[in-house]
Amino acid sequence: MNIIHKLITSPTFELVKTIEFDLEFPNPNDSDIFSLRVELFQSMSDPGVFRYKIWRTEMFCIQSKFPKDEHDLPKHEPSNENILVEFGIKHFQSNEMFKAKSIELAIMKIFQDFDKAIEHISGQNLRIKMPKNE
Repeated sequence: MNIIHKLITSPTFELVKTIEFDLEFPNPNDSDIFSLRVELFQSMSDPGVFRYKIWRTEMFCIQSKFPKDEHDLPKHEPSNENILVEFGIKHFQSNEMFKAKSIELAIMKIFQDFDKAIEHISGQNLRIKMPKNE
C-alpha cells in the first residue's frame, strides 16, 4: 500500500521495530548517560526500503497553562518530564531511505551507522559484532 497525493514526496512507511538502550559518554568531570530509542520504518510499497529515527530522552521543566488560579496564573507547579528528542541528525543518515534484504539486515545497517557516529562523537569505537551479510 502506498498513499498517493501530489504533496507526499516519499513512500509511505510503517514502524516495524523499536529498540531501546542506554549509552554512557564518560568525560573528565562526570558522564553523560542517554537513553536512546531506535525506530525502524519499512516502506509499505517496497519491503526492501527502510529508514529510521534515533531519539534520546531529555529532561525538561514544563509549566502547564491550565488550570489557572484567580490571578490568572498557572494553578500547578512546574514539573520535570522526560521527552523524546530526535538525536543527531547531522551524525546519522536516519532520514535517508536505504535498501536491505530483511529487517535484521536493516538493523545491522543502523548500528553500523551508529557505530561510525559514536566513534566520531567520542573517539571510541563501539566494536559492534555484526553477523556476515546474507
